[in-house]
Amino acid sequence: MSPSFRRPLVRLTSLTLLALTALALGRAPETRPAAAQGREEALIAYRMVDQWPERAEAAAGLFQSPFDLEVAADGTVLVADRGIGGVHRLLPTGAFTTPFGTAGGFPAQLGQVGQMGVGPAPDGSGDRVYVIDSAVDRLVVYDVAGGYVTHWDGITAQSVAASVDGRVYVLDREASAVRALSAVDGSEQFRFGSRGTEDGQFANFSDVDISEDGRVLAVADLNGLRVQLLDLATDAAIAGGAAPIALRTVHNLTESRYNKTDMVCRAPRVNALGGDRIFVGQGEQACLIEGREVSAAIASTANKGTVCRATVRLPRLRPNGAQFFALATYDPNAGACGDKLTELDTTTVIVRYNDEGLRGVRTVWEAAATDDVNGRLFAPQELTMPAADQIFVRDNSPELRFYGIDGSLLASIARDTSGRDQGTEAEVTRVQRAVGAEVLGEIYAQYVKIRRTDTSFDFEAGIGRFKAAEERTRTGPEAIIEPIWTKAYASGGRGGTSTEQISVLNMAWNYTRGELLVLQERVVPQQQLYGVQIVRYGPDGRELDPAWDLPHDGDFNPYGDMSVGPDGRVYLLDDINDLALVLGTDGQVVRQVAVAQDARGVAGGPADAAGSIFIMREQGAIERYADDGRITARLDGRALAFSDPTFLTDMLVDGAGRVYVADGQASLISVFASTDDIDVLPVPDDGDCDFVGRKTAAPGSVQLGDPVTIELSLLGSCGVSEDPTDIVIVMPYLQQLQGGRDRSRMTINNLLDLARRLNFDRHRVGIVAYYQTNSVELALTGDRDTYLDTILNLTRIDPPNQDIKPSLKKAMEKADTVFEPASGRRQVMVLLGAAYCDPNNQRRPVDCSGYELADDTAKAIRDAGTHIIVAFGGSAANLASSDEDVVNNFGDVHRRMVDYRLPEVLIQSLNLVDELPANMRLIAGSVEGGGSWAAPSLSWQRTQLRFEPLTLRFQVEPLAGGRWPTNVQAYAELTDGWGMQQRIDFPVPEVEVIAPTPEPSATPVGPTATPTAAPTETPEPSVPGTVYLPWLGRNLCWPKNAALDLVLVLDTSSSMQGDKLDAAKAAIGSFLDLARLEPGRDRAALVGFDATARTLQGLTEDRAALRAALAGVVSGEGTRIDRGLGEAIAVLDAGRRESGALPVVVLLSDGRQDEDVAAARAAGDAARQRGFEVYTIGLGQDVDAALLGELATSADRYLAAPSEAELEGIYAGIAGRLVGCP
Repeated sequence: MSPSFRRPLVRLTSLTLLALTALALGRAPETRPAAAQGREEALIAYRMVDQWPERAEAAAGLFQSPFDLEVAADGTVLVADRGIGGVHRLLPTGAFTTPFGTAGGFPAQLGQVGQMGVGPAPDGSGDRVYVIDSAVDRLVVYDVAGGYVTHWDGITAQSVAASVDGRVYVLDREASAVRALSAVDGSEQFRFGSRGTEDGQFANFSDVDISEDGRVLAVADLNGLRVQLLDLATDAAIAGGAAPIALRTVHNLTESRYNKTDMVCRAPRVNALGGDRIFVGQGEQACLIEGREVSAAIASTANKGTVCRATVRLPRLRPNGAQFFALATYDPNAGACGDKLTELDTTTVIVRYNDEGLRGVRTVWEAAATDDVNGRLFAPQELTMPAADQIFVRDNSPELRFYGIDGSLLASIARDTSGRDQGTEAEVTRVQRAVGAEVLGEIYAQYVKIRRTDTSFDFEAGIGRFKAAEERTRTGPEAIIEPIWTKAYASGGRGGTSTEQISVLNMAWNYTRGELLVLQERVVPQQQLYGVQIVRYGPDGRELDPAWDLPHDGDFNPYGDMSVGPDGRVYLLDDINDLALVLGTDGQVVRQVAVAQDARGVAGGPADAAGSIFIMREQGAIERYADDGRITARLDGRALAFSDPTFLTDMLVDGAGRVYVADGQASLISVFASTDDIDVLPVPDDGDCDFVGRKTAAPGSVQLGDPVTIELSLLGSCGVSEDPTDIVIVMPYLQQLQGGRDRSRMTINNLLDLARRLNFDRHRVGIVAYYQTNSVELALTGDRDTYLDTILNLTRIDPPNQDIKPSLKKAMEKADTVFEPASGRRQVMVLLGAAYCDPNNQRRPVDCSGYELADDTAKAIRDAGTHIIVAFGGSAANLASSDEDVVNNFGDVHRRMVDYRLPEVLIQSLNLVDELPANMRLIAGSVEGGGSWAAPSLSWQRTQLRFEPLTLRFQVEPLAGGRWPTNVQAYAELTDGWGMQQRIDFPVPEVEVIAPTPEPSATPVGPTATPTAAPTETPEPSVPGTVYLPWLGRNLCWPKNAALDLVLVLDTSSSMQGDKLDAAKAAIGSFLDLARLEPGRDRAALVGFDATARTLQGLTEDRAALRAALAGVVSGEGTRIDRGLGEAIAVLDAGRRESGALPVVVLLSDGRQDEDVAAARAAGDAARQRGFEVYTIGLGQDVDAALLGELATSADRYLAAPSEAELEGIYAGIAGRLVGCP
């Protein structure tokens, strides 16, 4: 089973480079208790023996996840698509071609496609396409036909633009600067800017573009709240001493002229049109700007009503060629935008407009409507074995798949099914976590199922067994999931009470014993954990006694992963205590092995002297452990040599000991098996450089007097290391309840997750808590137990005055005093869930009144050498050391804290010596590589050797017949990249010398050096699904007033980007499936808010219009809950019906409103005075639960969702609450 993890965004570029070199034997680090001192004994080597499914070239025009759009001078449109892993091409003829960058291996194949730029080739041979590959921090160059040209390493780019001036401009996320690169070789010509929010500085890049004349560069930053125009000097001017780049104009998009009743300008996207003219934004937030003139862009409806403004995205404008392109949703249904029927399907299209304002459509090209994706994988996440010869794969596609161990597709089943929707009834089933059952094509799954008929409503959440079925609907047959049995943790009013929450942490099918294993925890209202156990079920759904209670300390769940081995034993990873536990068939712990401190996944193999425990590490390697804790193997599980190791998502081991590894980036399953081949070398351990010397003599048999060529090869690699680091965590901590629950549980869990993979033997951690005041809760310590004890007993800071703002500035100053600069250790400050408001991040800077600005403090701390990471706190993003240091998952936080790195060189200094015997004469002039001869030895000296094999050659002439060794000894004395001295002995090859009178002498072969290998990287855990037991209704009748006016209010602030926003959209979509959207009955509306609020769709019965508005939601900056609620009130006031429909507001937010809280309370009062029913949902761990509770109609109408997994159930529960009895 996979650890529950999200894919990280941070790369270990050096590891990717290392994977392309030869590797050598590993050695255990000092901190690993299981390993003996000195070098590890020879590790078992693994080689890749299979890989599947076959990575067929993606279908032409099949859009999966479009990420960027560009246009070449000849009219070819290019669409970067992360779903297919490459770039689509739409030719001027209107034909799609096979995407490029999706296959072929390194360097032509992309690891993770990013933004693109298009510009003329330096040799005049046509356009070049520059594609950011964020998997390995490089820029890949293709011709416009998709042919690979070259790539440039070491570029951590957000966006790229290519110019006619022979330069390529990139926004460097690490440097917070604009870098100008030569289009010839990628060398840096100059750079501009530094980290900050002043004019001419940059923070939180969005996009870059360059005018067609190459004179004006437009840079969008501050998450799209600012656009800076930069003048670019000509080459002649630069040669004359002019600055190559200078600030021209700054557009602060928070100013009133960019924010009007009918127009809002934001810049997640920017187009430089020449001079002062720019086009910013997309969808509903697009504008044309020229100097101080600002006008709205993009027609509200176009192409005879089939293209609506809200769906237009990724515009790219090239005025000189009248090339104005964008992606949009083509909706051929009758009706105006926002009020369409739903009879026909919609599709993604490329739209060419007539004008730079995108007001008139010229041509529309539809993407591929259908494609056979049955055999493909899209970012596989989890592997399990339903049977000894089957692999079950859960990925990000709409289907779950069964494969044979040879990679052949055996069966598939739908995972998310919206069944009947006939107006009077609807059924929705969502599978969240699933494992394959013993019957091919059936699954065991954690699910949420919602069913509504005309007068009743059912909601069910739990686990069950499902099979594939088909149901006929209005639009034809639809694949659905049909339950065989279900076990509800929450169903109607059953499954528990509000005093209990059940979290499903993991699931596994034990095919040797025919048991479903569910790892779960139960929490009481005060959030005191009272049980972590494995609950077992038979194939028929019968719960098996007893459940297995697992060791835990009663304060938190220590288990990060669970797996079942081929012999039926159960494997658990305790990533708090760095232990792998093996459970016998009775659930008792039969073995406990200390593992790497950054372990994040576990799998069990067959019983063997080399061990059955396999561990996936945070930095990418997979290690095998013997029962006594020895590491017996270490392998690189990546599908491709240039993949990002942090995208490895899961592994399992079959009965033959083969290791199956899922690569979420390459969308491949790789199969590894042990091998005795000396050319396949294990991966070295952390902080080690390991080498192997090889020596050959050819030919092996010669006539006396003939020459023999001797070749020496020195292969090596270095493992990653972590510099000793002092880490100070700065976090707000309040004594207040959230929805009646103790907030400390969230704080404890956050601090716990920060330390799960931290090596306390190497690093020290301190804690500073703050609100209006601050305190040092923990001085720097390298003791994990002390850290854990501290986070369970933090001082509670009860703010005496709600109008006094928290002071992050003073807390950072206090935290800075915790460091010990004299220690010489690396220093990192982590701002965790910052309680802060930065006017540069707000659409209304006045909203930050009362907050002390921390910019100067942060700059002083950064300038002193301390690295600042901002975690789960977008409001403080500008304080971070770089854009790369603004992170929203714990895996990224860990990697930025410890900074895995390789040494600068493989070998600092080398002296290689080959001593010849008396019967071998060195042939003059044959020595390659600058060796020197001082009889009887040849020697070579080298310094600062990079990560490439070293090969040296010379020739000798045997002086006597017989079988002779070619040397007495050959060895390398070196100082490796980590500064350790080593001696590497080479083998002694022999040659057979044929002479008229053979001599009867022979020398035995000397001992051979043992082989070794190279390092890897890794992924991340995701949050377990929690089922909330209140808010459930079963077989409830509709109320007397059977009509509802529903306004769904969605937080669209930048912190909602990604998984949160996707989960919210899915949950709202399911909620809409339950509504009886038809004349005279229910109506719904959609409102989005960040720093401002806007009605995305007014009250309507048009389900398709609502879904289109939902699909077009884009994020912005700021969190003004009061404005979102106020907009909802206005929508209900304007749309009141005489029939007396019940007005309802459901508001979701993941943040807090730090300014003008009184306005939010006033909006809540206004809703209550009007008789509106208000539900509020707090998503995540940084919500203002107290405020959301006040805004709800009553205390029981505030619901907390600690993670995205709970949203679907919570929205369904609200629907159940609304469906009360008459």
